Amino acid sequence: MEKIKNVFLVKISLSLLIIFTLSNYIIFIWRNSVGYYFLIICVSFLGGVIIADVGKGLISILTIYIISCITFVFLNLLPLIIFGAASEEIDIVIYVTTTELAKQTLITLPILVFTCIYGCFLGKSFKEQQ
Repeated sequence: MEKIKNVFLVKISLSLLIIFTLSNYIIFIWRNSVGYYFLIICVSFLGGVIIADVGKGLISILTIYIISCITFVFLNLLPLIIFGAASEEIDIVIYVTTTELAKQTLITLPILVFTCIYGCFLGKSFKEQQ
């Protein structure tokens, strides 16, 4: 039973990683902050409901968000690296991407924490009712 829970948690983590990474493109390409924050709130809340443990939920959601930010920066650099851009261009892309991502993260992290906590409490109440 414990092995099934671990496999389920890994699958949830991978899906959250993909969703968080792709949600960064919503704000960077389309400049749609409303859609981004709506997606972040929904995903964090549902992740908390599924995990239903506040400690595990917060650690996993925040860790996955940080890993998705690193993945996003790497994915933005990938075309430049593949096509052999100059190192100055790569440095500029790193600087611009990390600066914008840092500004976005300052607002996103409290939203992630609060919605994940609400989701965990709701998930606990669902488990207690069953």
